[in-house]
Formats: sequence, C-alpha cells, structure tokens
Amino acid sequence: DRLSQLLNAHPDRFLFGTDNVAPNDQATQMHVYDMWDPIWAQLTPEAGRMVRLGTYERLFDTARLKVRAWEAANVK
Repeated sequence: DRLSQLLNAHPDRFLFGTDNVAPNDQATQMHVYDMWDPIWAQLTPEAGRMVRLGTYERLFDTARLKVRAWEAANVK
C-alpha cells in the first residue's frame, strides 16, 4: 500500500523497467512486469501510465532531441 501511495502521489519521479536483455520468449520478458500486477492494480490510470511510459517519454525523448541538437552544432 505504501508503494502504491507513493507512486500515485509522485508518478513523474518513477520509471518502471527491467534489465532483460534478449529474452528467449515473451513470457520471460513479461515475468518482472507481471510480478508488479498487485501494484499496477492500485495505481490510478494516470499514475500507471506515467510510471510505465510517461516518465520514459519525458526523459528519453527530451534527451534525444538535445543530443541531436548538440550533434548538429558540434559534429562536423
């Protein structure tokens, strides 16, 4: 309950991910995600989306744009 309360209160501070590298099948890929089912069920739709995808988009999409701008200005 404490974790879901924290995630619901501050979803923009968390990013869900795994360290699975080239899993052999989909079940292996989903194992860790599925372990979080009790937490996912306690999150608001907005918090769930933010933790699973929104924070990634905010951080990595912004970083990608900044890297491309730096490359354009500095790489010849």
